[in-house]
Amino acid sequence: MNRSEKTVKNALNELENAGLLSRVRQGLNRANLIFLRLPDEVQISIQPEGKSYPTDGQEITHQEGQNLPLSNNEKEYKELSKKDRGENRTRYGCYRNVFLSDDEMDKLKAEYPDRYSEYINRLSTYMASSGRHYASHYATIRKWLDEDSKPKSGKVYDYNTTYEQGECL
Repeated sequence: MNRSEKTVKNALNELENAGLLSRVRQGLNRANLIFLRLPDEVQISIQPEGKSYPTDGQEITHQEGQNLPLSNNEKEYKELSKKDRGENRTRYGCYRNVFLSDDEMDKLKAEYPDRYSEYINRLSTYMASSGRHYASHYATIRKWLDEDSKPKSGKVYDYNTTYEQGECL
C-alpha cells in the first residue's frame, strides 16, 4: 500500500474513534479481529473499480462453487458478527464510543438508576484515552458496577484488647 506502519495505525485508530471499526482481542500471540461497521444509510452493492491488492502480497483467487470448511475461529467470528447485526446498538458516552442496545440500556437504568450514566461515561473516557476495546460494553459496565457495589473488605482491629509488655502484635 506504500504507507508506513504509523500511518496505517493512525488511520485504523481514526476509523475506530469514529465508530466505523471495532477490534476484538484474541489473546496472547493471536491477531486481533477487525470488524468494519458501516453506517445505516450506506449500502455497498458493487465492488469498487480499480486494482485491489492483497494485504499479504499473495494473489487472491476465487473459485465459484468452492466451499471450504470453516475453522473454529472463523465459526466464532461468524457468530460474533451475526450477534452484532442482530441488535441495533446506540452510541452512548461522552465520546460516543460505547454501544448498547435498547434492552441493555433499559436493564442498566432499572438496576442502577442513579449510577449507570456515570459508568457509561467512565467507560467511554477510558476507551478513548487508553485505546482499549471490549467485546461487550454492557458486560464491562455491569462488571464495574457490581465490583464497586461490593463492600470493601478490610482488616478489623480490636483496639480494646490489652497486650502484655514485650508481646508482639
